[in-house]
Amino acid sequence: MELTGGSFTFLPSMGIDDQGDFTADNHLRSMFNSAAGFSLSGSDKAIVFKRADTGGEESYRLSVGKGRIVVEATEDAGAFYAVQTIRQLLPDLIEGQRTRTRGWTVPNVKIADEPQFGWRGLMMDESRHFFGVEYTKNLIDWLALHKLNSFHWHLVDDGGWRVEIDKYPKLTEIGAWREDTDGVWPGGNWNFGNIRMLVDEKQGKRYGGFYTKDQIREIVQYSADRHITIVPEIEMPGHCMPALISYPELLCEGVEPHPDTGGSYSNVFCAGKDLTFEFLENVMTEVLELFPSKFIHIGADEVWKGHWEKCSDCAKRMDDEGLADTHELQSWFVRKMDKWLADRDRRLVGWDEILEGGLAEGATVMSWRGVSGGVAAAKQGRDVVMSPTSHCYFDYAYNNISTEKVYAFNPVVDDLETDEEKARVLGGQANVWTEWIPTEERAEYMTFPRLIALAEVLWTREERRSWPDFQQRLLPYFSRLDRLGINYHPVNPDLPETALLMNKSSVIDIAGAADMPWPLHWTSNGADPTKNSRRYTGPIRVTRPGLYKFAFVMKDGTVSDIRTVEVVSYRPRTPKNVKPGLKVSAYTGSWEMLPDFNSLTPEYTVVTDRIGVAFKPQSDNYAMLLKGWLYAPSDGFYRFRLGSDDGSRLTIGGAMVIDHDGPHGHNEKAGAMRLKKGFYPIEVQMFEIGGGDSLSLRWSGPGFQMKPVNPEYLWH
Repeated sequence: MELTGGSFTFLPSMGIDDQGDFTADNHLRSMFNSAAGFSLSGSDKAIVFKRADTGGEESYRLSVGKGRIVVEATEDAGAFYAVQTIRQLLPDLIEGQRTRTRGWTVPNVKIADEPQFGWRGLMMDESRHFFGVEYTKNLIDWLALHKLNSFHWHLVDDGGWRVEIDKYPKLTEIGAWREDTDGVWPGGNWNFGNIRMLVDEKQGKRYGGFYTKDQIREIVQYSADRHITIVPEIEMPGHCMPALISYPELLCEGVEPHPDTGGSYSNVFCAGKDLTFEFLENVMTEVLELFPSKFIHIGADEVWKGHWEKCSDCAKRMDDEGLADTHELQSWFVRKMDKWLADRDRRLVGWDEILEGGLAEGATVMSWRGVSGGVAAAKQGRDVVMSPTSHCYFDYAYNNISTEKVYAFNPVVDDLETDEEKARVLGGQANVWTEWIPTEERAEYMTFPRLIALAEVLWTREERRSWPDFQQRLLPYFSRLDRLGINYHPVNPDLPETALLMNKSSVIDIAGAADMPWPLHWTSNGADPTKNSRRYTGPIRVTRPGLYKFAFVMKDGTVSDIRTVEVVSYRPRTPKNVKPGLKVSAYTGSWEMLPDFNSLTPEYTVVTDRIGVAFKPQSDNYAMLLKGWLYAPSDGFYRFRLGSDDGSRLTIGGAMVIDHDGPHGHNEKAGAMRLKKGFYPIEVQMFEIGGGDSLSLRWSGPGFQMKPVNPEYLWH
């Protein structure tokens, strides 16, 4: 980009000379007509579209200056993205209702632009909560504005079946509806015990809905006009409870269609019945007629194989196909669907569980459980879309995945060593799972501004990105989101510390608070800040222990995520007779939040030299308490990153540094505090529910970069 000085003002007398035969010029006309009241159809052809001789299909060149705008692109997609850049250069008034303002001015500039990745996407889960045609179109418009080109539409899961299938009408007559749950997901993320599809309206108030085929065709065309490919997801072989309740003959033997029958139930298709594949191929035939996308997503994640292991049909299938176990049965299932799609010139996409038992020949892996699945697939010569829980799960709280953390995401990780492996990374994608997102407003709040950060990550090369620069550009951009009517999350207060060990000179100083578009409010009595709380005007001198809370408050009273600083009075001391390692106490039980360990009796207590799950109980549901002393080798500022699956908490010196409680997949949460050289009591708490456990603690401090806390710093 080169700023050349001066500016260009759009006027009603101006028109467009489309020499490239693009459709993008119509988007520019429509945009101006709706906002400014003129459609750039005048005789002065000041805006010119040309067909470029070279460049990628999404690249463009934009030149603004001397009363003339020239857009050059090889394909319509590039010209469309040039229009989005013009839109972003214009004042945010153009996003509002029609105005008489004559401020339709952009700076004179030369831009040569193209994306880093070809897959720049968002996944919206409409199985758990259903949003409808109007909202989906709005979402597609917002993706287009930010130059995203893939909309992964999650239409089938245990929460409901959302796509009309002519051959199987019960899928929408029964499978699209469930008992109303007052706007929250029944049973949580972690079990299916409270989910019941409605076979009869008399059983309760219905919640749900589905898209007719005509509505889907309308949305697919609307999306294509904005150069966004819709990738549908039809879950198999798991997460298919609506289909099994609608057509119970697809279940394994001895399994009931839903839990209220009192028997064992399943959300997994029987892999041993030929009827299953007749059903799926019929369904997918109608899906392919609706969606022209080269990629078709089948999910294939979190498949519970317990019923397969007891099913005679599945046992016969494994014998007939020479399969060693149910992992290979799942792989066979995926390979069968992969071949069926390949025969129809389509490509299968699945979550990284499709690696288990062997990867299907043409499959593309969407890596969600970290990036390791994507790395493994790329090393096997397969295409990859990176979408890890650590950076891309927008249903996670902003305290877990901040906008800054999203901006730090890089789909091409260091473990990809060769150019060929790196080239296998098609791009990245954000995921919005809606178990706990019942409304459009909440969906927008969880998506923005994180999606804007991800859009820049996927378009712009890492060496050209800068968080301070992005943040400076993002703050005035919030007014554009206001004009668009998008509900968004204000940025979190940037606290230097999450815990403070008080001394005579202790202060809490929040740099940059005065530069934000919202006032910062705070409390020191443990109450949540509101617009009536004290307003932060400068450093706060801390004279007594307590829980200090900070939040930005918008004009309508909306409060950002609350950031806390726990202040305690503690001075480091040297304990007597310390020994290496931390004491680990283990507890068996089922919790959805960290328990009160003081009220529990441990099954056993051992000593460990590192923070992890090496001494966990032999159970999928348990808790552990690691306790002892942390030695800080020098005075200074220390940062900590606590990772876990599920909940965890870090306390140092009696102050809570990181609260990472609640059920979730593995991801890290950060905290920081100042320490003087010496020993500090440390506690690490964690619990696990349902399997998939992990625990880690990393730190950085004076003279060393982020690394695991080594044994020499852990004592008891």
